[in-house]
Amino acid sequence: WGEFWNFGEGILGGIWGILGGIWKFGRNLGDFRGNLLKLVFLGGILGRIWGEFWNLKGDFGKIWGEFGRFWGS
Repeated sequence: WGEFWNFGEGILGGIWGILGGIWKFGRNLGDFRGNLLKLVFLGGILGRIWGEFWNLKGDFGKIWGEFGRFWGS
């Protein structure tokens, strides 16, 4: 569980770092609107990947559960 927490923290830290970098870059350019679009776009992609990852975990759990039931019967 601790390992999973560290893994999650690492991902969140990485995302935060990327967003911070984009934010600084955009502020330096002064192109706030274009940068906001990039942020939204990146957020959407990351959200999608995150969602897919959780779906996959859920599917794996279901398959594992079925296998366990089959084995137990």
